[in-house]
Amino acid sequence: ELEQAKIHKHFTVDILDEASGINVSQILAREHRTDLSAIRTITIDNAKTQDMDDALSLEIEAPENNKPDSTRIYRLGIHISDVGALVKPNSLLDIEADYRMATVYLPEIKIPMFPSGLSDKAASLSPGQPRGAVSLIVRIDENGEILNWEIFSSIIRSHVALSYEDADQIITDSTHPDHNILSILNLLAIALEKKREQKGAINIDRPEILLTSIE
Repeated sequence: ELEQAKIHKHFTVDILDEASGINVSQILAREHRTDLSAIRTITIDNAKTQDMDDALSLEIEAPENNKPDSTRIYRLGIHISDVGALVKPNSLLDIEADYRMATVYLPEIKIPMFPSGLSDKAASLSPGQPRGAVSLIVRIDENGEILNWEIFSSIIRSHVALSYEDADQIITDSTHPDHNILSILNLLAIALEKKREQKGAINIDRPEILLTSIE
C-alpha cells in the first residue's frame, strides 16, 4: 500500500533543504509565547527515542493560608512540541506531511512523517534546548480533582531526558533530585486512572512492542 501511494522512506532534496532551513530562534521570538523555560521540565520516552515531542513539569502551590494540613494543589504541565509553528502552511513540508499523515513503524524500517532534521532536531524537546511548545497547565489536587486548566503557546527547556526505566528507578530512589516530582506524577496518574475506571473505562495493560532493527 505504501508503494502504491508512492510513500517512500526518503525525502526529496527540496524537502530536506526546507527542513534544514527552519530557524527555531524566530519561532521563540514571537511575543505571544509565555516563557516557562525556568520551570524544571522532563521528557520520558523509550531509551532510543530521538524525536522527543512531549514533556512534563510539576509545581507545588503553597498551602492555603499557610496551613500544612490543607489539601495540596499542583500545577501539572503537559507540553507538546509546537511543530505547527515550525512548518509553514502549504510549504513542501506541510504538503508532504499531509500526504504521509503519520510516521509508520514496520518490523524492519521506519517511514517518517517529517525529515529527521525537523523531528529529531528543531521539533524535538531535547535537554538544554529552548523550544516552542503548546502547554496545558492543569491545577489539580492530590486526590486527582481537576480545579481548572489553561492552554497557551510557550517556550520550554527540557532539563533531562529520561527513559521509562530511568523514571521507574527514580520513583523508588528517594535520594534522586527528581524523586519528588516523579513520585507525585505517579500518584496523580494512579488517582486519575482510578477515576477513569469508576466511570467505566477499561484499562488494557500489555507489554509495549519495541522495534529493534529500524534502519
